[in-house]
Amino acid sequence: MKRFLCFCISIALIFAAVPPLSALASEEYSDDPYWLRWGFESFEEFERLLVDIWSIGLDPDETLSWWWGFNSIEQLLEFHDEEDYLAFEEAYREVSARMDDMPAWMIWGYSSLEEFLEEFMEEFIDWGADAGLPIWHWFGYDYPEELAEWFKVGVDEFLEAYNKTLDEYEQRRMALRIAVLEEAGGTPGIINVMFNGSFIEFENAVPELSGGVTFVPARPFFEAMGAAVSFDGQAGAIIANFADKSIVLLIGQDVISATQNGNVRVLSADAAPYIKDGVSYIPVRAASEALSLDVYWDAEYEAVVIIDADEIIAEIDRSFTFINRLLDLPANMIPDDGETYLSVLAFLTSMTVFNSLDGDKSEDSSSAFNLHTDGRSFNVTGEINLSEMLVQTLMDNTYDIYWLWELLWELRFIIRQQGDIEGSKVDIILNQDEDKLYIRAPLLSALVPDLAEDAWLAFSGVNSYFDIGGFGSFTEGLIPSMLVGHSSMGELVYSQLPRIYRRANEEIFIYREIMHIADYHKALFGDDNFINNEGVYTLSLTLDDLDAAAEEYSEVFYFAGFDLSLSVRTQGGEFADAAGKIVIREPGYSYGAGDTQYTLQFTTNRDRLYISYEVHEQNRRVILMEIDINTTKSTTPIPEAPPDGDTVILAEELFSAFY
Repeated sequence: MKRFLCFCISIALIFAAVPPLSALASEEYSDDPYWLRWGFESFEEFERLLVDIWSIGLDPDETLSWWWGFNSIEQLLEFHDEEDYLAFEEAYREVSARMDDMPAWMIWGYSSLEEFLEEFMEEFIDWGADAGLPIWHWFGYDYPEELAEWFKVGVDEFLEAYNKTLDEYEQRRMALRIAVLEEAGGTPGIINVMFNGSFIEFENAVPELSGGVTFVPARPFFEAMGAAVSFDGQAGAIIANFADKSIVLLIGQDVISATQNGNVRVLSADAAPYIKDGVSYIPVRAASEALSLDVYWDAEYEAVVIIDADEIIAEIDRSFTFINRLLDLPANMIPDDGETYLSVLAFLTSMTVFNSLDGDKSEDSSSAFNLHTDGRSFNVTGEINLSEMLVQTLMDNTYDIYWLWELLWELRFIIRQQGDIEGSKVDIILNQDEDKLYIRAPLLSALVPDLAEDAWLAFSGVNSYFDIGGFGSFTEGLIPSMLVGHSSMGELVYSQLPRIYRRANEEIFIYREIMHIADYHKALFGDDNFINNEGVYTLSLTLDDLDAAAEEYSEVFYFAGFDLSLSVRTQGGEFADAAGKIVIREPGYSYGAGDTQYTLQFTTNRDRLYISYEVHEQNRRVILMEIDINTTKSTTPIPEAPPDGDTVILAEELFSAFY
């Protein structure tokens, strides 16, 4: 496989150097050297191509014709002078004969084996290759003798040069690690522990590894997190009290007791705390996770990296007071006060498909729902109307979710046979305490075999899709976050942790990257950018503003146009109402595809939210979706499950063919 990959890479590089076909098929003939007429600026450049062709083992008798797009040498000669081709072939064979006696590293342009090995270490290993994997394996060989033969050198001489270069590389790498660690505030030579971007200082005792588990001195560890630490000698208990939680670990016992908001959890640890030289040591991962902290191990710098998501989110949110009031629209309308609220939702959809031959086609549809919720679970009842055009649009945007696309395909088939769907009833119950979602819709019986019209379909494990973090991997910017329910910029930034983790490259830089992205968003949407005019705070951004922020923070976006205007009005220091408009134009990424423009407009207060969302695909179609939500308090209880006696079928069993 590695040889095949090397072959493919070589092919791509050589094709980049090959002259265009027009240079070969030119009808004009001159007295210039044939290599100049074939598009090369010098004989050395031409010879370099011959070396590259030879280095990947291409036979001139079989390949020189199709190299420039011809099926045979005879066809090539129809477009070019035979004398020139014969000269080309002779030069190639001379190169082949010369290359047969040259070591591979010399063919690749290196002056010595050591120079090649040094560059190999720097380039391949720094790109993430495993330094413990011998170099001959990277070239597809099982033994060093095979690579040494290719390099035209004895195996002992090769191994001596290879091991010397590897040792020198490791020394440089170690020196760089030490410098980076010291600059970041770490201590070389020990296991370091970083909490929220800062290394914890251990004065009298340091972390140590025991039985494959990392232990840390308890007092400096907890105090660095802001806890008050005490030790109950009689019970052998290490107690750390924080502002809103506490944790108790017992010497010699692999259990941890964690208390937060009055809730007590008893957790199993991977090892038991112990006392050594008068110092209490605790298992760092188990203790951190008991405190609901994120824990990473940085093997490169031998460091435990701990992130307090709640603290980081709160720190970020302090700079986004106004934008958070927009992101928290659902919470503004449905306060977390234990009360039940009724939201009446009206959906209007308008679509136009452009057709220059048969004429444009337009249609409108509407649906209405009642949503009862207490901020955690909900019950939705209503009716939907579906047309073939709307279903086709949904299919175009869900092709990567196979089972859903299959259902929509079946739905489109039904509509084509029976006509548009009007007034189809829907009943949905979400019970987050049981992690269950129930759906009853007669429309499903037409799509799913063996499902009766009055039966409920039950889905398990759905809370992750409705909790704040459930949509994090889909969130890359402000507009998606508003649509999927991130209630603050801190949550939005932290939801990008998988992307941040990849960018950080090393775990000790995760916190730095989190705050870097937060600062980038702050430069655009931070409180300092809002202008206060008698209690009305406004923000305006253009594509130039995005360009400036992206350049300053080394970020990348792919917008062809951008315009944003937001306003937030406060009254007595509290949120009153807000409005905004965002227009984004994305360039077409595939051949023949036009630009796509997204326009989002909204107005909201504590009782009403109106959203207008338009997607305009250039020269293809326009889709306008409007959502109008009015909310009031309700006394109607939210059902926890379908009524007794109703038929309930597990979706996992019914859809097993799709999983």
